[in-house]
Amino acid sequence: MSVSPLGQLFRTNKLIPAKIRFWAYAEPMPSGCWEWQGPIISSGPSKGYAYFSVKSKYVRVIVWAYNYLIGPIPEGLELDHLCRNRSCVNPWHTEPVTHLINVQRGGAKKSVCSRGHKLEHPNLVYDGLYKGRERYRCKACVQIKARLRHPLREKICVRGHPLQHPNLITAGIVNGHIQYRCRICTRLHSMIHNIKRRFDNARSF
Repeated sequence: MSVSPLGQLFRTNKLIPAKIRFWAYAEPMPSGCWEWQGPIISSGPSKGYAYFSVKSKYVRVIVWAYNYLIGPIPEGLELDHLCRNRSCVNPWHTEPVTHLINVQRGGAKKSVCSRGHKLEHPNLVYDGLYKGRERYRCKACVQIKARLRHPLREKICVRGHPLQHPNLITAGIVNGHIQYRCRICTRLHSMIHNIKRRFDNARSF
């Protein structure tokens, strides 16, 4: 997905408030997850979690988002991703639990991928062995990524929605050509914007 110059500035400039950079990075998915488009921890126990800089310190985005949008995390508890998607930064997809419960739940397998597809047969493709265990990937997502590598063969947006009527809305005219946008993605962005505005208004009282 292309990012406007202003959006790119919001993402990269650490002088811009964290809440603005947060909304510039968070991308809503059909599953309800807010997929983080920024830095992801690549190794260690925290592999897969999103993080960014706040007041010259790197913090987990989901922890910051929970404190910002919902409230302080109760003492002695930690956040458990109910969606089992570590890169999701939607605080309503988490629940404060004890470390023991979080570890126990973490052993359970994910039921859906980040795009909301069910992770069950026949929507699974073999992806080799990892640490002695068989690993599988979402077949629908593999097909979407393959189509994105060849955009001329099939017109779809970055989330896999068909770019054809009635899922198109006019986005303006550039160099004499009418530009269109994905209607579903536009609605998802509008939903996130409305949530942000509602909570910003609530916090101003």
